[in-house]
Amino acid sequence: MTDETTPDIYAAMQLPAAARLDERMAKHLFYQQPRFTRRDEALFTKDIERITLRYALTPETTHLAPYRDDEREYGDVLVLEIALRNAARRQRIAELFWQYLPRPQALVFTMGESSERYALALALVRTNQADRTRNTVEESLTLDGLAATDAIWAQLAYPTIPATDLYQLLRGTFDRLSVEKARRMLGLAGVDGAAARRRSPATRRLRRKSRNCARR
Repeated sequence: MTDETTPDIYAAMQLPAAARLDERMAKHLFYQQPRFTRRDEALFTKDIERITLRYALTPETTHLAPYRDDEREYGDVLVLEIALRNAARRQRIAELFWQYLPRPQALVFTMGESSERYALALALVRTNQADRTRNTVEESLTLDGLAATDAIWAQLAYPTIPATDLYQLLRGTFDRLSVEKARRMLGLAGVDGAAARRRSPATRRLRRKSRNCARR
């Protein structure tokens, strides 16, 4: 099933027309994972209204090279739009997508059928070396309360992100979102992406978690 109406946010981001899909995806394709608990499954059946695959950014649709090293594989990047019935557990939903869907994703959350508010969630992931069926989230951030007319969408315009491969594309987008979140939430101006990420509460939590796991 295809939804023929694409919100204006994607036009502002100038994503490649060749990458556009707008395909409705069955929720059970996501939650029927062996490691999903009943509580995780309930997030999909009760809290999510629908999932739409808006774009698949691939080497063919972007002319960017795939990226692979010993820990990371970025053969494509998916842009998923997730309409929520209940946003209270949005962060956990994002974590499930990032951890268990093997392909990197940018997640655009909306509320209900006619939402005019969005949240954009991004993560940089690597393959979990102890369990290669799942990903480890290295860094993540979410900027919410966004209108379709918010300036952030144009700031993330695809042609303006310097990149030669898909990992650089997602990381460059992540850095720009980090800078804008630092400006809006922390009142910081004139910082680069790395500095903004260091000041991110989500990044600090992930680093504390990694240190605690290393001590065990």
